[in-house]
Amino acid sequence: MREYMRQLRKKQGLTQKQIADAIGIGQAYYCQIENGWRGCHIRFDTFYKLANVLGADFNEFFKSEIKWMEANR
Repeated sequence: MREYMRQLRKKQGLTQKQIADAIGIGQAYYCQIENGWRGCHIRFDTFYKLANVLGADFNEFFKSEIKWMEANR
């Protein structure tokens, strides 16, 4: 699970559906991303949009993703 994404989403008071709609993907796809089922297969533009919608500094967001990827190899 990408807990850092979930925490940012909850902090913004947004649902998975709201995030998905804001970045132009389906809610099911966003759920897979947040829950870690998509593994490392997130397109860069989608990842960048996620950081923006979640109100995260992209560099910190990316560092969190790298930590997640290393822990879930």
